[in-house]
Amino acid sequence: MSTKRALVWVISIGLGVILSFLTVYLFDTTIEKFIVGNFAMLIISIAAFFWIWLDYFLGTEMLPDGEDD
Repeated sequence: MSTKRALVWVISIGLGVILSFLTVYLFDTTIEKFIVGNFAMLIISIAAFFWIWLDYFLGTEMLPDGEDD
């Protein structure tokens, strides 16, 4: 289970960084023009999106399922 959890973290952060650089490139701008703080928030938001879905599909159960036992 901890291997799956580590995999979720690594993949989501990696995709967040890669897709953020791709976004800046596609909008034909630079990180300095985009503002470093905004770039960091973009990485976090993209990584969080993938983290949630990877958690669901890999069944790591890091997020609660929302049902009371």
